[in-house]
Amino acid sequence: MPLVSLLIAIPLGLFALVLLAIAVVASAIAGCAAAKWALRRANQAVLGEAGEI
Repeated sequence: MPLVSLLIAIPLGLFALVLLAIAVVASAIAGCAAAKWALRRANQAVLGEAGEI
């Protein structure tokens, strides 16, 4: 029954690829958000130190 297993394996493989693509996009969005937050914190720290001097 190789045909039946192929009919089961192909949709499962496509489903796994879709989930992987969603995970990659989500991690990229989260990485950008974290980088923006870190840059904003760094800028606040630098400006705060410069303002105190």
